[in-house]
Amino acid sequence: MTDTPKSRLGLLIGVAYVLLAVAAIALVFVADDGLAGVLAVLVMQPWGSVLVWIMDIFDMDSILFNVLFMIAGALPNGWLIYRIISWLAVLVRH
Repeated sequence: MTDTPKSRLGLLIGVAYVLLAVAAIALVFVADDGLAGVLAVLVMQPWGSVLVWIMDIFDMDSILFNVLFMIAGALPNGWLIYRIISWLAVLVRH
């Protein structure tokens, strides 16, 4: 019997993280400050480093691919946050 943990708190925090990542990416285009992209880079780590390496291999240098890879870099982190909090919620319940 497999135990599939589901937690509303985990889902809420995971979705909030992904929304923060999308807001950080939008901030890059709205803000005039040169440091506006720092938060976007932080929320997509460590996956962003791998994705940038893939972009360099295939010579994909456009704003569209940069934004898509930033979002793709943040999604695994949101999923991991959801899974870890759900797992912790199951441990606390038992």
